[in-house]
Amino acid sequence: MARKRRLTIQESFQRLRQNYTPANVIAFIDDLRTRPLEEILENSMYILVEPTKGVDFLMEIINTNTLSYNQLREELGKTARYLRKCMDQQYENKEHMEKIQEYLARIVEVGDKMVTNEYLRESAIVHLRKKYEPILNNTVLEGIGEMEPIVGAEEENDDCACIDPRELELAFAIGFIETFLDDNEEVNMESFNKMVSAWYQYEKVMEGPDGIHGVMRKAALKAEDASRKFAHGLRKMGAESRRVKAVAKRIPRHIDNLINNTLGKIRDMDHEERRKRIIEGGYKVKLLKIIRNAILIGGTALIHPALAAIGLLTAIAVDKRQDKRVRNQILNELENELKIVNEKIEDAKGDTDKQKKYQLMRIKHKLENDIKRIQFRLDE
Repeated sequence: MARKRRLTIQESFQRLRQNYTPANVIAFIDDLRTRPLEEILENSMYILVEPTKGVDFLMEIINTNTLSYNQLREELGKTARYLRKCMDQQYENKEHMEKIQEYLARIVEVGDKMVTNEYLRESAIVHLRKKYEPILNNTVLEGIGEMEPIVGAEEENDDCACIDPRELELAFAIGFIETFLDDNEEVNMESFNKMVSAWYQYEKVMEGPDGIHGVMRKAALKAEDASRKFAHGLRKMGAESRRVKAVAKRIPRHIDNLINNTLGKIRDMDHEERRKRIIEGGYKVKLLKIIRNAILIGGTALIHPALAAIGLLTAIAVDKRQDKRVRNQILNELENELKIVNEKIEDAKGDTDKQKKYQLMRIKHKLENDIKRIQFRLDE
């Protein structure tokens, strides 16, 4: 015997209209309770129209299920249109109208809470890609993850000189948003590593022997007159020393540029809540936690992310558009971390673990240098 086909929600609603009784309303609602959430939302207009139990049922659905932002937005649109229609046609069932208004207000309330960091993060990344779209093909970014080095590796991948720096600017900005625009207190180290990887590759593109500055340097050397080769040779060591110092001074500017570009593009985003959560959000807490863990726990796996975290905080602090209050907060936090690392170094004087002391000294020197940069807002 063939199994009887189940009526759709629309068909059940039409049957209810043909024989509208309190018992049939209860049967209609009971049937809805056995339906999947997606089916209920797709047919919510038929439920909304039912004047005694329909809106109550939908209110229950909103209160007991986690709807996506898009589902809430669609439900809001349908409900608002129906309410407008009722008002235009001077619908006389005031109790039903009041329930619809309450339901509409509840959707808005839940929707406000559902403007989650996940939604803001995804829309922010879309915004960034649109900003770069006129000059970059987004598909080239797929290769950046494949060439990503382990954060803190002393030798970086050399196959990045051919990358357009703007690709790395976008990769860094996306990594920044993915790392800091979420509700978790712990850092997503995967996205953090991608962000820092883009930063390291950006440095290599700008400063490496085959990078922008390196190519310019080679071109200048090739243009040297042959008659000056001997003098050039005599000056080689001194010139190389000065070049290394110049490069060392330029490198902080590169992370400053990346941060400036990222924060600048975030600031011009159209969603105020998105800007607020990214710029005033929990990035400081997360970065400071990386630094603190490296100081207290130690280990090679933590030292390099900590050094990167100090650099990121400093770059944010010296951003010329940064609020003075935020700059002072970051400065105070880094000064506190310096006090802690000095105490740990003092405690480690009698230890035989030279590697641990070396790691603490690296953090100490990085903190001291970057604190000075913030204090004097140096523009290297």
